[in-house]
Amino acid sequence: AVVLQSALQLLTRLLRDYKYVLQFLDAGGIQQLLRIAPELRFPGHVGMLVVLFRRCLEDAAALQHAMETDIRSQLPKLAQKERHLAYPTSSSFPRGEGVPLSTFLSHFAAAACRDPKCFRRAMENVCELVK
Repeated sequence: AVVLQSALQLLTRLLRDYKYVLQFLDAGGIQQLLRIAPELRFPGHVGMLVVLFRRCLEDAAALQHAMETDIRSQLPKLAQKERHLAYPTSSSFPRGEGVPLSTFLSHFAAAACRDPKCFRRAMENVCELVK
C-alpha cells in the first residue's frame, strides 16, 4: 500500500503536464488504475484517483477556463476581506482597492502549483496588476 501511495503521488505530479497525460492515456493508464487490487488500497486512495482522473480529463484550455472562473468568483471575496481587515470598524469600505499580490498568490497557491504557466495566463486574462 505504501509503494502504491508513493507511485500515485509521483503520477499526480507527472500528470500536471498534459503531454504526460496523453502518454499515460495511450499506455492504458486509466484501465490500470481501475484494476488496483483491493489489498493494495489505502485510506485516501479514492481521492488520489479522482485527482488523477480529473487531470486526464482537463486539457490546457479547460484548465485555464476553470482557473479563470475560480479567480473571477474568489477575487471579490478576497477584496472584501482585505477591506474589512484594513477598516474593521467602518460600515462603508472604500471601493476600488485591490488585493495585495501576496494575498492573491497564497489564496490561489494550489492552482498556481497545478500548472504555473496556465495559471499565469488565467491571471493575466482576469486580473490587472496595479502598482
